[in-house]
Amino acid sequence: MNHNGIFSLSFPEAKTIIVSGDIHGNFNQLVFKLCIQYQLTDTLLIVAGDCGFGFEKKEYYEQIVRRNAKRMNQANNWIVFVRGNHDNPAYFDGAMLKRFVAVPDYSILQVCNHTILCVGGAISIDRIYRINEWNRNKYRVHSNESQENDISRNLYWQNEVPVYDPNKMNAIPASFLIDTVVTHIPHLHIVNYSPKTTLANGL
Repeated sequence: MNHNGIFSLSFPEAKTIIVSGDIHGNFNQLVFKLCIQYQLTDTLLIVAGDCGFGFEKKEYYEQIVRRNAKRMNQANNWIVFVRGNHDNPAYFDGAMLKRFVAVPDYSILQVCNHTILCVGGAISIDRIYRINEWNRNKYRVHSNESQENDISRNLYWQNEVPVYDPNKMNAIPASFLIDTVVTHIPHLHIVNYSPKTTLANGL
């Protein structure tokens, strides 16, 4: 849902919130831990960046959703993904796939009497290595793939950095009272916000 230009989601059925980070593509393992190993139900799990979107073809992630949909439905769980530096920003459009959603920057989550601001992005300290590795291997491994669209596979994305959006920063407090910020960058300074909790995940 968009509220004054701000993307927001509400999870009225959720009874628990968990924040994780740096799963680096281990989506199946994440669902297993959530639903089977720890047997959690009615839970919203927020992944605070470095989810692993963009290293495989789009169909790969769609297959993961299909594979895990029944398990997530039965447990009544949801996973929200916040953009990290090791993620393709093109995936974070807010499209809900079953019980999985990769949210845009400055998204608001309303859950368990909390109002959570999600801010994505960071700067990769390993960007030189990733750029060189991609250039070395792309013709051999990915020669049949077009690199012309935003969703193509890669190892590094130039638009990985956090984006300061003053319009959204001004619009949010007019509609929401933020008490928690979830972000991938550990040193995020947000003007005019004094959240009770800031949950950041390292680079």
